[in-house]
Amino acid sequence: MDDKEILSQRLEKSLLYINKIRSDLEKRNRILTDILNNINRIVFALDKEGMIILWNRTAEICTGFKKSRVIGKKLSDYTLDAKPLEAFFGKISKNKRDNKLKIVLKKSDNSAMYLLAEIRIIDGSLKNEIDYIIFLCEDITHEKELANAMHPGRGYFIKTKDKMLSPFFLYKLSQGYKGLLITRDNPIEVMSSNPSSAFDIIFLGSQNSSNAYKALNNLEELKGLVIKQIRISNSIILINRIEYLISLYGFQQFMNLVYEINESVIGSSSILVFCLSSSTNLENYHEQLLYNELIAMDIERKNMFVTKEEYTLLSLLRDKNMMGAALSFKEVASLLRVTKPTVKSRIENLERAGYLDVEKKGRVKIVNLTKRGGELFFS
Repeated sequence: MDDKEILSQRLEKSLLYINKIRSDLEKRNRILTDILNNINRIVFALDKEGMIILWNRTAEICTGFKKSRVIGKKLSDYTLDAKPLEAFFGKISKNKRDNKLKIVLKKSDNSAMYLLAEIRIIDGSLKNEIDYIIFLCEDITHEKELANAMHPGRGYFIKTKDKMLSPFFLYKLSQGYKGLLITRDNPIEVMSSNPSSAFDIIFLGSQNSSNAYKALNNLEELKGLVIKQIRISNSIILINRIEYLISLYGFQQFMNLVYEINESVIGSSSILVFCLSSSTNLENYHEQLLYNELIAMDIERKNMFVTKEEYTLLSLLRDKNMMGAALSFKEVASLLRVTKPTVKSRIENLERAGYLDVEKKGRVKIVNLTKRGGELFFS
């Protein structure tokens, strides 16, 4: 075998190796894109100049801006307040890094969307060089509205599905309030999931296994502690998982505690919040007593992000489901007079958001409205 044949074989092997690497990279990119488009969080990425280089499907749905429109544009062009971004990039230039950032995005209808972003900075190959920055965002628009609706000198009652710390509490902390959380949730987990937030925590229990928090379940001690915190200017006190106290002491003793604490907050500069797990069913009379004494707040998110076309699809399913009928992908496409790929894309978006259930019966996919989807028509 001469030198040319040897060189040709080596070149062929190199090309096969390069093609395999390219194929593997394309496969990984497809998997990553699929993951990004299927998580129910807004995810985007910026280069070191603040240009958008990634914009997932949830970002498209929630903002109304398609990826094709925003890629290569500055994120500041799509914000209503560019100062936080400017400050963030200013810190980066001085080798200082934040792991969270509040961003006010502008939606396609010019309304505001408030995001709390977790930041992942991907470093380049050179020292102090940044390749790109990933933002994993939680929409806190509803929590901001809820927090702004809470006023000093008042007591509130909330039912929530969340087991961990409510975002409205964190939002109030960011406004300068001094926080006291009294909860039955694991205090170590609460603190580790909110490392940058400063607040005191009391565990509703008879004993503690760490010096990082205090535990108590005596009603008199609890009352004294809360009243003391109320007297500290601009405090927010969140008494979470009150079902624990109700089950331990009975509703009447718990209600006596509510009456006394709520009297103390009137006229103060503090805010008092009692939180009940929505999975707990109180008797109607007991729940009404709480509503009579405290201001009830609706913590459930009302701003469910659905395009006009998706809403039309949901309306069709609602009408058919109410008549006891179920529709297939093909039937939905035919009734809406759109293509199957278009219907498939809309159904996938709505299924990810929890508005639809897709059931496979043989080779046919049947679509049904979920309870959450039905609530769109009554919210």
